[in-house]
Amino acid sequence: MYLKKFVIINFRAIKSLTLDFNKDVNVLIGENNSGKSSIIDALRICLGYGKQIREIGVKITDFYIDRNKPLEDRPNIEFHLHFKINDPLETRYFYEMLHQDKDDISSQEIQLHFRYYIEKKDEKEIVRWKLWGGTNEGQPVNYDSLRFIDYTFLDALRDATQKLRPYSQQNKLAQLFENLITFKDKDGKNIILDKDKKKEFADKLETWLKDKDNEWKYLILEGQTNVNKHLHDSDIEGEQTPIDIAFSGYDYKDIVSNLQLRIPIFSNKESNENELKYFNLNQNGLGQNNLIYAATILGDLLNKKAKGHYHALLIEEPEAHLHPQKQNTFFKYLNDLKGKEIQIFITSHSPTITAKTDLEFVTVLHKDKNEISSLALKESSLTLENRKYLGKFLDVTKSQLFFAKGIILVEGISEALLLPIFSKFIGYDLMRHGIEIVNVNGTSFNHFINLFIAKDQERKKSLNSYCAVLTDNDQHRYSGNKSDRARNVEEICENVDKVLCRLAQNTFEYELFVASEFNARLIRFIYEKMHTKTKLKRSGTLEEKAVEFLNELDKKKDKAEFAHNMAILLEKIYPIKCLINEFKVPSYIEIAIKWVVNGSKN
Repeated sequence: MYLKKFVIINFRAIKSLTLDFNKDVNVLIGENNSGKSSIIDALRICLGYGKQIREIGVKITDFYIDRNKPLEDRPNIEFHLHFKINDPLETRYFYEMLHQDKDDISSQEIQLHFRYYIEKKDEKEIVRWKLWGGTNEGQPVNYDSLRFIDYTFLDALRDATQKLRPYSQQNKLAQLFENLITFKDKDGKNIILDKDKKKEFADKLETWLKDKDNEWKYLILEGQTNVNKHLHDSDIEGEQTPIDIAFSGYDYKDIVSNLQLRIPIFSNKESNENELKYFNLNQNGLGQNNLIYAATILGDLLNKKAKGHYHALLIEEPEAHLHPQKQNTFFKYLNDLKGKEIQIFITSHSPTITAKTDLEFVTVLHKDKNEISSLALKESSLTLENRKYLGKFLDVTKSQLFFAKGIILVEGISEALLLPIFSKFIGYDLMRHGIEIVNVNGTSFNHFINLFIAKDQERKKSLNSYCAVLTDNDQHRYSGNKSDRARNVEEICENVDKVLCRLAQNTFEYELFVASEFNARLIRFIYEKMHTKTKLKRSGTLEEKAVEFLNELDKKKDKAEFAHNMAILLEKIYPIKCLINEFKVPSYIEIAIKWVVNGSKN
């Protein structure tokens, strides 16, 4: 079985959120404070309820506070989990959690429900809770059933060195060996590692250490005699209590707790005996230690899954301390766990991981006016063709659109280079406002626009940021009429609430040239400096001079180089106050920038 739907109500900054999950991999992405960690913690609270020792619980500070009504009583926290059944045999462990759809007799799912509330007693606030399964509130849940639901958690700020240290609390390496169920002997034969086999291992070691012909026994006896002599001489006569010294334990658990991870230094096994042969973990880099720690956890996870019935792997920010190439390989490995019947939940800020993720697995979280919303891209209005296109197209830079407060889609590199400096001339800093400029390298805007169209009008789920589309209408090439392509883009955007389309009457460079005489002089100066033998017209209308400039750009094919040079010059001009008002940003671009920053068309 797997967690199909998860409903969170009044938990931390989340007022109400319904998440639809995939069977295998689920990647939760979004800006800071968009609820990613809260979702992971909510999963830990619910999935870990059957653990003997719970890592996390609900606190008073976890209850949602309505900022518009901060003095009102905090509403109850609710979690509702809906598990899809893959194998009907799974239901025998969860009878009291079964839900039967009245309209579909063949449809069953496993449901688990939590409600947390605050009880005031003797001027103290205490967190209380109710748990029930199935359809009807009050249906009790057998604790033994909850033990078949479990998770493994890899936190973001993990101290790999500490958690792999011998004898440390919750030593992950020791846990891996405790949960092993088979191993191969020297002949490659599979040996069952059950309770009796573990005892046999421990007994052999204890016998060897305590054997009368073993020097360990006499070494320990020497130390014991030494201590007892000093005890006898330093205590009151007749009150001496002799001590006995032995290893701390001979149980299998005690033995594997002493295991440690080391990193070989030399590949040559015949190196000098006096040379250091291993690095300890604390001599290793954070990133590599995180990978070692993750590998240990994952090895233990597969052992646990062999014993259990539902297991989730929760990972916060797998990119921590890993450079992009290591992120790629680690994330590919996580994807390869598909089919192991382990449901994976990952939170990430990494555009690298986002770019490498199948869009079907991505859920985008967004916070707007203190309201957290989500969009599972598999539930978006993206068509199959859109998904295929974006899957190939979203490199690291363009995947940042999922984290942005606002998005400007542009045709090419020229707009992408110049818009950030244009925004400063009209009083905005796009970076400070969290605005992402996405160069679509052409005119395939529809593949992106469908992200902002709600497929289900009732739930109205789509990307929640503002989007502006900037493109040319190419009318100078079509006898004054808009091109079919431009009209299509306008029509697609027309009825999408948070998408605004603005067209250049001709082209981006043309509109930039005719915006003002100052712009025209500046453009001529830049271009003639790039091409010292080229002299652009000084006479005629702005429009005529603009057409000549466009012809030169088309002939020499250096639009990107021109935009780069102009961006450099504008950066120098911007601090000069008397020139700020001289340079004019084309009006259609100014409108687009204001739209994505504050949702205003004015």
